[in-house]
Amino acid sequence: MDLVRANAELARLAAAQAPARPAGNDPAAIDRAARELEGAFARMLIASMRQTSLGDAMFAGDAGHFRDLYDQQLARAISQGQGLGLAPMIRRQLGGEAAPASAGDTPPASRFHSLDGYSRPQAARRILNELASLGIPVKTAPAPIDQWQPTRPDGLAARTAPPSPEGKPTPEQFVARVWPHAQRAAAELGVDPRTLVAQAALETGWGRHGIRRDDGGDAHNLFGIKATGWQGDKVARSTREFENGVERREVAEFRAYRSPAESFADYVRLLKTSPRYAEALDSGGDGRRFAQSLQRAGYATDPQYAAKLTAIAEGPTLRRALAQLGITEPSKA
Repeated sequence: MDLVRANAELARLAAAQAPARPAGNDPAAIDRAARELEGAFARMLIASMRQTSLGDAMFAGDAGHFRDLYDQQLARAISQGQGLGLAPMIRRQLGGEAAPASAGDTPPASRFHSLDGYSRPQAARRILNELASLGIPVKTAPAPIDQWQPTRPDGLAARTAPPSPEGKPTPEQFVARVWPHAQRAAAELGVDPRTLVAQAALETGWGRHGIRRDDGGDAHNLFGIKATGWQGDKVARSTREFENGVERREVAEFRAYRSPAESFADYVRLLKTSPRYAEALDSGGDGRRFAQSLQRAGYATDPQYAAKLTAIAEGPTLRRALAQLGITEPSKA
């Protein structure tokens, strides 16, 4: 069961309970209703996880019945104590607790019947993690590439875009941080600066998965460039590679820089001095051609690298971030 389905089921269950909201806002009754709903949601999740199994000859006949009883007991145990964290949220929906301050301007009826503002993806993810820790198979869908979120603000970025509700930086902050460097690098390479920003976002997950130094500092390696032939600072990190289409993990050394400007400058040197990237530099500012040429030249082993890069470059997240900086028209180098 993926996060999308979990979120949808959570909303459906909350809506189903709304008409039965305890009269008079009796705290004890609301608490019981919230825990019952949390338990029902846990049972639904466990049942869905069971459906992912291919079956087992050991669970034939009456054994399946006992397994169902075990699942019911497991769901009941999960929802006890601190539970999955859904009960407090449900109590707020049923009127048993005050809503967060951010919902203060929302009409009461909207608060009772909507889960908006309560971070449904995070709640569902916690539920699935709890079930996985109990040995129940969990199948989750990865977040769309275009929606990856960074975690660190920096300089201009922190002043240009407001933080997310969780206090983490946004893609707008990441783009504001690297955009000036991307413009200078794009002018030297003859490519669209959007493409360079998109590649940096792809390599670092909008700044979220950037390479760190051993002391925890930022290595500023925005393009995933390895340390082959490099005389500067290096950082050894585990990385994902593909061989004949099969993913594997390996430890490799990556270049470490003192600033994003150094990272962009080294990226420009790499492309301009390596003959294998001549086709990419001859793309005429066409972002798709540039991405495809990089992949053909072996810049990355991921067979979907060009498609991912193009998806970010042409996606709404980058478009919104640039619009916030006042950049709305196509920008070719």
